[in-house]
Amino acid sequence: MRRLLTAPYRTVFACLLLASASAAAQDTATTPANTATPATPATVAAPASTTAAHEPITCVEVERFQVSDDEKVEGQTERAATIPERNLEIIQDRLAKHLPTEARGIAAHVSGTSSCPNPGSAAVLSGDILDFRKGNMALRYLVGFGAGSQKVRVRLTLKRKDDGSTLTQTEIADTKWGGAFGGTNTKGLDDFAEKAAEAAAKALRGH
Repeated sequence: MRRLLTAPYRTVFACLLLASASAAAQDTATTPANTATPATPATVAAPASTTAAHEPITCVEVERFQVSDDEKVEGQTERAATIPERNLEIIQDRLAKHLPTEARGIAAHVSGTSSCPNPGSAAVLSGDILDFRKGNMALRYLVGFGAGSQKVRVRLTLKRKDDGSTLTQTEIADTKWGGAFGGTNTKGLDDFAEKAAEAAAKALRGH
C-alpha cells in the first residue's frame, strides 16, 4: 500500500524536474550573450602645421641706396638724383661695417660682392632716398631761420631674403650731414651710415 501511494508522487516530481529543466534551457537559448564593451575609437592626431616657423635673422645683405621709384615728389626726387654714385657706395660699405656692431650676432654683407650663406636666416636692407638738399652755407650764416639748411631723408626697408616678406620699414632724416651726400665729406657719410645701422639694428630685435 505504501509503494502504491509513493509511486504517483515520484512521477509528479519527475515531471516537475523535467519541466523546470526545459524552461531553464529555453531561457538560456533566448537570452542574448553578453555584448563586449565596444573599444574606444583611437584618437586621430591633428595634421602637422604646414607653415614652417621662420628662422631668426642672423645675416643681412645691404643694398645700395637709390632714388625712390614709388614716391616721386617734384623737386625732392630731382634733388635726390644729384647724389654722386660714389657717395652711395660709401654709405653702403660703411653701413655694412657698422651693422654688426650695432646688432650683436648679426653678420652683414655688401650686396653684389658677397651674400649670406643661408637665405632662410637672411634679410635684405635697402634704402630709398626720398629727399636730399645739400644746403647753402652762405644762406645759413647770412639769413638764418632754416634758410640754406641741408637735409637728407631715407626710407629703410628690411625684408626676409627667402620669401620677400617685409619685416619693417622706417624713415630716417638727417639735417646735420645732409650736405655730405653731395660733397666729399666722408666723415658725414660715415656718421649717417652709423645712424642707419642703429635704425636697422632696432628693427632686427625680435626677428
